[in-house]
Order: sequence, then C-alpha cells, then structure tokens
Amino acid sequence: MTLPALVNKYQKQQTVAQLQKVYSLIAQAIKNAERDYESPAYWDYSLSSSDFNNKYIKPYFKVIKEYKTSEFPSGYHTYGTDGKLHDGFFDYFHNPKIVLNDGTMITIQTNQTADKKRYVVFIIDLNGFKKPNQYGKDLFAISVQPDGGMLPYGVGTVDGGTTELGYKREEIVGGSDYRACNRKQGGAFCAALIVMDGWQIKDDYPW
Repeated sequence: MTLPALVNKYQKQQTVAQLQKVYSLIAQAIKNAERDYESPAYWDYSLSSSDFNNKYIKPYFKVIKEYKTSEFPSGYHTYGTDGKLHDGFFDYFHNPKIVLNDGTMITIQTNQTADKKRYVVFIIDLNGFKKPNQYGKDLFAISVQPDGGMLPYGVGTVDGGTTELGYKREEIVGGSDYRACNRKQGGAFCAALIVMDGWQIKDDYPW
C-alpha cells in the first residue's frame, strides 16, 4: 500500500473512532437527562434550540466553551460531500454551539417536519471550526426523536418530503435527496451510513 493510501486509511479510521466516541458521549448525556426528565418521548421539543440545549443537553456535558453567532470566525462556511457550500443545512449559523473538553463542537437545532413532527438535530464537528468543515469528513448529524430516541440523521424522522426513512442503505447513499451521502449531494446522512456499515467507512463512501 502506498504512503498516500496509508494516510487516507488512517484518517478514515481516526474519523470513525472520533465520531463513535462523541456518539457515545451524546448517548450517555441523553441517558443522564432521562433521570431528570424521563424518556425523550416526554421532552419539550417546542422549545427554542437554545432553551432545549440549556435544559436537556448542556448540563450533562463537560462544556469548556459556548459560541454565539457573532463569535464565528470570519469567512467560516460549511461544505457538503459534493464540495459545494451548504451553509443552509440545519440553520447552522443561528443555533447554539458547545465545545467539549476534547475540542468537539456540537450544534443543537430543534426542528419540525412538514407534518408537524418535532425532533432535535445534533451537528457534530469533530475538530471545531478547523477545516475542512465538510459533511462526511468532520461534520456529522444525528437526531433525538420522541418516538425513536437517538438515531443517526437520515433514519426515522427527517424534515422535508420524506419523513419516515428506515435503515435502508440505498436511501442513505443513493437517490436524489440533497442530504444523501454521495458526491452529488450534501452528505448530511453520512453518519447514518457509517453506523449502518458497522462503524466503518467502506469503498463507496464519498471521502
């Protein structure tokens, strides 16, 4: 195996390991929140993103910093697996951000589908504001849903025309959904693909 191929393999392994660690931390935080507020089925998803974060999320993490919109680095943008700007995903720039002690940044957005189903999205940035700020590489999305608990974004309830996706790999990696995990779309479903593939980045992953 050539040196570039070895480096690429290592980067993929590190990304999966980091994502799995944060995924576990969020799962543990949710479990701890359940002690105070019961199951996520009973949480108040009508709260603003900031209020939801302050009540159900932030108290259960070791937070070393919080960011407001006005504190974003100059010229900061987010990109998709298609290499294009995707600043509009999850209203990313207008939602609260917390930084954990390992440098991971988590953005929280309360959301609603067209048929009024409420849920919450966590956007995980494995290295904070550092580049590439690209979905599928250092940006990943998971969700917490009243009827499904914690799920990778793209499984269960998602906003838009399709609100009940299941564990169907072809829906996550293919098709024309603008969030699909491929080189023609934005890549918001990439965490779901990694989880479906047994916490691996396989050959058809858009790295």
